This record gives sequence, C-alpha cells and structure tokens, in this order.
Amino acid sequence: SGTAIVAGVRQISTPSLKRAILSWGFRTAVTTVCGGRRSLSGVSDTQCGFKLMTLPATSIYGQCRVRGWAHDVEFFYLATLQKACVSETSVQWTEREGSRLVDSAGGVVGASLSMLWDVVMMRLAYLLGIWKVSMDNDWRAVSSNDN
Repeated sequence: SGTAIVAGVRQISTPSLKRAILSWGFRTAVTTVCGGRRSLSGVSDTQCGFKLMTLPATSIYGQCRVRGWAHDVEFFYLATLQKACVSETSVQWTEREGSRLVDSAGGVVGASLSMLWDVVMMRLAYLLGIWKVSMDNDWRAVSSNDN
C-alpha cells in the first residue's frame, strides 16, 4: 500500500531567531505531550499548510474536534492512530512580514499558549476515552491500477 497523506515541511533559508525558537518550542512540546514523534506519524512540521491526501484520508478532518491553530496536531494524531501511511515532502517557504498568528488575540505568545492548551486537552480527552477514535477506515492509498 502507498501513502495516504503527504505533509509539507517548510524549508526556510534563513529563519528569524524568533521563528526558530517558537518552532522548536512548539514541536518539542507537541511531541512530548503526544508521546513522541512517532505519535504524529513522524511529521516534523505539523503546522505547515501543505497537506495532500487521498479522498478516504480527508475523512480524518471530519473527526477532528480541536478548533483553531492546533487542529493540525489532532489531524496527524488521528492519522497515526488509524494507521494512515504518512510521508513528508519539502516545501520552499519565504518568510514575509505580517502573520495571522501575530495578529491573533494575544499575539504570538497568546496563540502559542492557546495551541499548547488545545494539544494537552486533546491528548487527555483521547487518553481518558472522552473522545473516541474511529477505526473503521481503510487507509490504503489508491494506486493507478485501482478502479
């Protein structure tokens, strides 16, 4: 079987110190809370907007309960639990002035704390069985020979 989801990994030629620190901090917190990098299908940049997937894999979004910036973490967490085959690809990224994250309530710090809170609450909800995971899906990628 093949890949059901391809996640982008931003390649930034010279990231700002602020971006580098925030990215490292969020990635470290998320992998710690979620149980390690493998708990997110090995995805190293959950927040990259580039995601390509098969039609069956799109149903994972319908199962997500987290709203806001951290929904991508839940998407990859569910993909892992449902054994979807995920791979990564490099995406060229140019850092520009202005950011939706910076412009959000509380700025970068407020948004980062909100995202961390959402990730912690998500993990607890699944661990405690408050939120259930659907395991009825077949995540095989559709090849050109399947019709």
